[in-house]
Amino acid sequence: MASKLCNPCGVSDKDVEAVNICIECNENLCLECSNHHRSLKATKSHQLLDVSLEKPTSILIRDHCEIHPSQEYQYFCSEHAGLCCRECLAEAHWTCEKVMTIDAAAKNVKQSEAFLKCEEEIHHIHESYLEILQRKRENENEVKVKVTDIKEKVKTMKSDLIGKVTRLETATLSCIASTAHEIFEKLDIEKDSICAGAKEAQDYLSEIDFMKKHGTDKQIFLLCNTFSHYTQRSNEQIPNLSARMNYFSISFDEFPALLSSTESFGTISIEDSPAICSFDAYKDCQAPVTATAQYRIDSFQFRNKFDIKGNEINGIAVTDDKKVICYQHNYIEANKALLYSFDGKYLGNIKLKGDPQDIAILPASDLAIVTLQNKKKYALQKINTKTMKTEHLIQVTYPVYGIDAKNNDIIVGSGDEVKYIDDEGLVVRSVDGKGTSPTFVKFGSNEDIYYITDSSLYCMNKEEVIKMIYICDQFLRHSFTLDKYGIIYFFLENSKGLYQLDLKDEFPDMLTVIPEVEISKPCFMCFDNSSSKLFLSDVTYGVAIYNCCSTIH
Repeated sequence: MASKLCNPCGVSDKDVEAVNICIECNENLCLECSNHHRSLKATKSHQLLDVSLEKPTSILIRDHCEIHPSQEYQYFCSEHAGLCCRECLAEAHWTCEKVMTIDAAAKNVKQSEAFLKCEEEIHHIHESYLEILQRKRENENEVKVKVTDIKEKVKTMKSDLIGKVTRLETATLSCIASTAHEIFEKLDIEKDSICAGAKEAQDYLSEIDFMKKHGTDKQIFLLCNTFSHYTQRSNEQIPNLSARMNYFSISFDEFPALLSSTESFGTISIEDSPAICSFDAYKDCQAPVTATAQYRIDSFQFRNKFDIKGNEINGIAVTDDKKVICYQHNYIEANKALLYSFDGKYLGNIKLKGDPQDIAILPASDLAIVTLQNKKKYALQKINTKTMKTEHLIQVTYPVYGIDAKNNDIIVGSGDEVKYIDDEGLVVRSVDGKGTSPTFVKFGSNEDIYYITDSSLYCMNKEEVIKMIYICDQFLRHSFTLDKYGIIYFFLENSKGLYQLDLKDEFPDMLTVIPEVEISKPCFMCFDNSSSKLFLSDVTYGVAIYNCCSTIH
């Protein structure tokens, strides 16, 4: 390392090696100048450090007034919680009673709650940047895995298309590579921005660590004031940065009639959706706000659909491992539950022991429950979605129509009541519908239960109070669902459109039609757990899937 030269001697064009540094004056001093520095009245209280103890960052402490740049900060006004110079004191603080010198205000600041809170807030900001960066890295790894999976899928297809595989493989792999490259370029741009913020936060932490060990109270006090500008800016930037982040994915949709295709194995596309990275400002850390309170779905983008010929598709549910399970009414053969991948690949089926009413997935499990009716008898059929085998057929003595499950609760609409049951069909408790006839029931974003009659939408809260939310004579009892943000979606009789109703209003008064979604003969619908995809069953052909685009509100 090159030796550092004494700054005062440099003014006289002398090159003398420095041995100390004064962090208050920000000057390197030789031995002689160090002795003078210690003896002068104005500087004898300054702390001199060995010149090898270099500051870890170049962050500058603001010791001069922003309004009067030629003046140093000398006072602190407690009434306005701000630093001021002599001119500020004369112009704006001459009537303030709680004005003291910085030296007095900075006494014992290292042990003050304000300094400790400042350090904790910078730590929080730094950790927030690192968390967002980690999500970007995870996203990058997921894309790499997806790319690998798609390449393997392409190689499998290659063996069935020997005659034309070479040209098609080259074209498809090239498309994969260019698409992945495009994603990585976008990820690199976002990561650079995150890394810059994390680096800046790390610099502040290093400054704090250095000043804790070697800084004077005055310097630390000034440093705290400097930090306030940074933390205010960061607390505004991080939510904006998080809101602008996109979560990328890569998908491959093979062409069903590949042998007749001469251009490509399939289409390669980028799937991106807002990466929901919630940021809680430090002051709110003890009572964090959930991300779902800030986001809602603003638009839907058609992803794909798949036909299920010869079957009238009704109920539909989505498993945690990204499979679609639906049931159909077949008036010739036995009714069945059918399992498909999101891309429409058929995975299996199982016979149902009656006329299916509704279906629900038990949280954190591979089990689905179908409610059945056979003449005047009712049953619950538990299905393992991994093996597509019946785990248990449970005969029950009460009517069952709609079913939903959330956390540890399972509910069924029983006509006159809503029944809470366990996974063996035993009734835990019953809630009287008070004449509202709850049949098809859904959990809301909290513990409230929603259901639709022929003309009304009702909410039953956890205190068992029932409130009518909306009246419409075109409601369909079974054709509704809720997203995780508390918005209800439904089809209306003789309509091909999808409607939504915001339940955050105490008395919602407007139905909103979603223009991107149109189904010829809609039946059932559901979201996946993250509300990132909407699944719709159409009586005439099968299942349609839409990507959900969420933004901050």
